[in-house]
Amino acid sequence: MFIGPSQLKFKRYHKQKLNYSHVEKSQFVNKFGQLGIQACESKRLTANQLEAVRRTIRRGLYDKKIQIKINTFPFFGRTKKPLASRMGKGKGKHSHWEANVYTGKILFELSQLNHSCNYFYIRVLKKAMKKLSLRSRINLLKF
Repeated sequence: MFIGPSQLKFKRYHKQKLNYSHVEKSQFVNKFGQLGIQACESKRLTANQLEAVRRTIRRGLYDKKIQIKINTFPFFGRTKKPLASRMGKGKGKHSHWEANVYTGKILFELSQLNHSCNYFYIRVLKKAMKKLSLRSRINLLKF
């Protein structure tokens, strides 16, 4: 499944800094579900990593009524110049899509959970967190 924007104003963006100290408080709270994965550090996640986490969660949950909400989206395209190319001649070709993730942001949320299976859902989220390239934790709400 392709994850990336359908339209952009510019094809190639500058890299943004990820050491922002100001993060919105609304990113710390589960808005949609009862369980979530929260980032503990700032990093860039590729579209392939986000898709791998989504697939791992969906395969681990046998109940298809449970909804998964993805709160991050890879808006930023990254470029890469080919190997053994000389300096100059513009920016490189598009390589992949990335999402900038800041400390404390909720990445994934689960809703419509059966409260008797809390341990099972936490085990599925821990398995999915191994696919991420950043430190993260499970955020519990409304249990």
